[in-house]
Formats: sequence, structure tokens, C-alpha cells
Amino acid sequence: MRLILVNLRTTVIGKRDRVDVSIIAPKSDQQKERCVSTHITKSYFEGSWIKTNVYYRDALISNNTYIGPAIIKQVDTTIYIDSKSNFNIDEFGNIIITVKL
Repeated sequence: MRLILVNLRTTVIGKRDRVDVSIIAPKSDQQKERCVSTHITKSYFEGSWIKTNVYYRDALISNNTYIGPAIIKQVDTTIYIDSKSNFNIDEFGNIIITVKL
């Protein structure tokens, strides 16, 4: 009988240099201009079509508040923010969504 390795999982623990997270948030004037909604589209939500701003995630600036409805596009995902919510980007580049009831 021949043994076949199907899965192999490893974990590495090490020490690395500190990462400068300030490079995540765009700061140049050109990037700030991109922060404005790239276009407006209609999205179907809760039984009706509504105008929705579309943003590129890498162009969103930290400490700004954006109002839903919105679509945030990035290479590996798309995030929908409904009309009863808003969002901002923290200093680490995280999207903080505030849901209004």
C-alpha cells in the first residue's frame, strides 16, 4: 500500500518588524478626489430600486463619514451599505458600519 499525503497544515510563529498602517489611508489630493463616489447606480433593496453611490475601498479616506446606501468595491469583495446605515474608515483601514434602526 502506498501512502498519499492529502493535506498539510503548518503554523509559523516569528518576530517581524512593526508595520506602518498609516500607508493604508490615501492622503494625496489625487486620492482624495477618487474618494468621491465613482458613479451612482440603482440597487434593489427591500422591494424597491434606490440610487446608490459606488466607492473604491482603496480610495476611501480615514475619519470621513459616508452615508448609505453605498456599494464599496475592492478586488476580493463587494460590500453593500443600506440606506439606514453609514460608515467610516478608521486609522487602520477598517470599515466601521453604523446601523441605524
